[in-house]
This record gives sequence, structure tokens and C-alpha cells, in this order.
Amino acid sequence: PQNRVQNQIAVLNLFGTISQRMNAMSSFSGGTSTEMFASAFQDAVNDPNVSSIVINIDSPGGSVPGVPELADLIYKARDKKRIVSVVNPMMASAALWIGSAAGEVVAVPSASDIGSIGVLTIHTDQSKADADKGLVRTIIRSNEFKAEGSPYEPLTDSAKAFISERIGKIHQEFISAVARNRGVTTAKVEADFGSGRTLRAKEALAVGLIDRIATLEEVLAELGASAGSQ
Repeated sequence: PQNRVQNQIAVLNLFGTISQRMNAMSSFSGGTSTEMFASAFQDAVNDPNVSSIVINIDSPGGSVPGVPELADLIYKARDKKRIVSVVNPMMASAALWIGSAAGEVVAVPSASDIGSIGVLTIHTDQSKADADKGLVRTIIRSNEFKAEGSPYEPLTDSAKAFISERIGKIHQEFISAVARNRGVTTAKVEADFGSGRTLRAKEALAVGLIDRIATLEEVLAELGASAGSQ
């Protein structure tokens, strides 16, 4: 489904895997580019014919680049127009970072994947698999940390420590953004918002991760539009 404006309501879809930029295949498969979404969102904010913006969310999250900037853009627009995020039915990880920035967060009754607050990266050591195939790869570096974390060699203790530190810093940025967006403390985010797990709609409502439970059709009807109209 495409973004649309109906009865002064802009409905912007935040679907699929999120990344800063999308290649043709990723876009065709339903992913969302933070750059393209930000452009569509800013157009809606600037459009005098748009009174409210509904962010229709069905996403497991994605990569970090572009996400903090998009979340900040949405948060700063709260005093300009009514902005509502609708979890329909998934808002996890990077999607939550973005969606929680709206002035109101609503989840459909069947939503069961709200949260997944945290950051991860995966290192694959394929050196043994290469050795079993008779392949020997030699990494020639100009300085100590070039190609650190390469899949062609075991992860060193120093590389693991560096990556862990970086992940920890991004995690704190994530926690701080959600706390700001939801008007709570970082301690509450850490304690009550799943600790990396996802919550069902009623669970998320009970801890304050969302504001209420309603369908997209109900939200649009309240705002004076219909989910099926164009």
C-alpha cells in the first residue's frame, strides 16, 4: 500500500526492514528507507491541507543509520500537527525507536511484537570453514585495527571489546530516545519495556509503552478518515 492523504489525514507506511537507503530489490520487497520516509513526513508536515499524520507501522526494525535522525524529526513535529503511530501489528527495535516519537502510540488489539529495545551485531568466523576447504586467507594490514572483525579470522578480544563498547553506546542512545519519546525515565525503559523482548498490546499498555489499543480504522475514523478510502 502506498502513502496517501485522505480528508486532511496523511497516512504514511513504515513497513518491512528499515535502512537508510534501499536498493531496488529491498524497496520492491516492502522495506522502508529512512531518507524517503523522512522526505514524505516533512512534506506532510509542510502541507497546509494535512491536519494530522498517522504512521502505519509493521516492521521488525533494521539498521541504525538514519533512525535517530528520523525519530528526532518526528518528535520535533509534535507541536506542529497531531502525529499518531499505529502498531499494525509489529513495531520492534528500530521501528519502535521511530514510532515512539509520535505524540500518541496506538496498537491494534492483535499486536504481539512491540518492543525489542536493544542493539546487536553478529560476527561470523568462517576461518575454520575456509581451512576445511583448503583455503588460506592472509589479511595484510597497513595499521593495527584495519579490517578488525573480518569474517576471515577469529574475533580477537580487543575487537570484541571495541564492538561491545560501541553497541553499548548505541543502546544508551536508544534507551534515552525512548525515554524522551514516552516521557519516562531511562530506568523505567530498562526495567519495564521488555529488556529486549517484545510485548503484546495489553502488556505494552500496562507498562506505558503505548497509549491505547484500537484498530487503524478506528483511529482514522476518529480523525475523520477511512482506512479504505482514497
